[in-house]
Amino acid sequence: MKTMKLAIMVAAMTMAMGWWVGEARGDGTSQKVEMGPVPRFTVQADTNCVVDNLTGLMWARNANLPGATQTWAQAVAFCKNLNYGGHSDWRLPNMMEFYSLMNTNYSKPRLSNTEGTAQWKEKDPFTGLQIYGVYWMTTTTTGQPAGAWLANIEGNISRENNIETTGAGYVWPVREVKERQP
Repeated sequence: MKTMKLAIMVAAMTMAMGWWVGEARGDGTSQKVEMGPVPRFTVQADTNCVVDNLTGLMWARNANLPGATQTWAQAVAFCKNLNYGGHSDWRLPNMMEFYSLMNTNYSKPRLSNTEGTAQWKEKDPFTGLQIYGVYWMTTTTTGQPAGAWLANIEGNISRENNIETTGAGYVWPVREVKERQP
């Protein structure tokens, strides 16, 4: 598998999601831009799910829900059959959704705490985060839909080239929230 740094892509997506402090102008000045919502994440204690108040996505609080790596086919099937937090419409995230969690102000991992004001620490808001592992995405390559992408929480992506996508990756289920949280 080849690995490439996506710093520019992450920065572009991060800025597109509203997580920047200022906007440079052609005249050398900058304009203050509003940051994302506070709190960034809402932990739903009754469901053990986390709602991202910036994107409206709901994530499993446990970022390693099956407890072990799986092949891509296993990961897709796991999410499809998952009934968690009172919901049964879980799936693997696409690359953009995965990177929307990242905050480029931090490293190892590039993830904010619940409030969105400091770096993530275990249980704030997610548990089981695999800092040195890779997560499966639903994103595939044009012309090669049998090969899936893997990404880690630092902004690196890898391509599983095997037709069967037999490589190992972690599973972090996501779903769309039908009604946004206040």
